[in-house]
Amino acid sequence: MTDPAAMSASADDPRAVIVVFLRGGADGLSLVPPVGDDGYHRARPRIAIPAQGSLRLDGMFSLHPDLSALERWYRDGHLAVVHAAGSNDATRSHFEAQDLMEHAGQAMAGGWFGRWLRAERDPSAGRPASALAAIAIGTAMPESLRGSPSTTVMRSFADLDLGSDTAWMRDPIASLYDGDAMLGDSAGSALRGLDAIAA
Repeated sequence: MTDPAAMSASADDPRAVIVVFLRGGADGLSLVPPVGDDGYHRARPRIAIPAQGSLRLDGMFSLHPDLSALERWYRDGHLAVVHAAGSNDATRSHFEAQDLMEHAGQAMAGGWFGRWLRAERDPSAGRPASALAAIAIGTAMPESLRGSPSTTVMRSFADLDLGSDTAWMRDPIASLYDGDAMLGDSAGSALRGLDAIAA
């Protein structure tokens, strides 16, 4: 599967939200350097990204050369850069700051993304959320997704590769749980997940 949008809950709405949370931190002045600002080069005489060879986004900012794969997304309007954004909390703890970011500064159960997914889900749908409504790449569910109606955690998108023919799996599941009042909805969610993977 090459298009993350194919994993959305509805085939009629191919939009996808992709969130990248860099736990180790990232230097925004290196990722998207303000190469048009002389002060940037004066403040970082040895580590500033030079304007020449960088990927100019406009008269001020560039992409780091190693982020060339993102340039097309930016040019096509599918990627935005929000510079110098962060929490206004006074904590000096990296771990507390991470927690605040993942909970959107709210001292409540569930992360910001999980709460948003719950709010966006249409309760009139009458069926559980797709197993692929939210996907986390890693070994554990991120705090931001806690409280989501449904989240799948995997190490890589390669884990979704079930081959081109899923009938061997789909047909027995459909037959086994057809009309099952207790497990039918969950089975239906699994089947929709298989359809999304195969798309």
